[in-house]
Amino acid sequence: MTPEEQLYDLYYNKKNFDGAPQLYKKAKISGYDVTLQFVREWLANQQTSQLVNERKPGAKNVYLPEQPYSFQIDLTFILP
Repeated sequence: MTPEEQLYDLYYNKKNFDGAPQLYKKAKISGYDVTLQFVREWLANQQTSQLVNERKPGAKNVYLPEQPYSFQIDLTFILP
């Protein structure tokens, strides 16, 4: 069996839905010859991992005034 098939068997068929370090330990106990880096890459490419770990949009920059009760106003919409 290839390392991909071994991890597939361990992860899906034996239902070891753990993170990469735990899956790596269980693979080593089972006698599979894989590295932690390989397990991380394999796990990142799995659909279940991609659905759970969706990328979230970046945080928005927020202006916080230095003094309390000081406000910033956009003067674009003030009519003369």
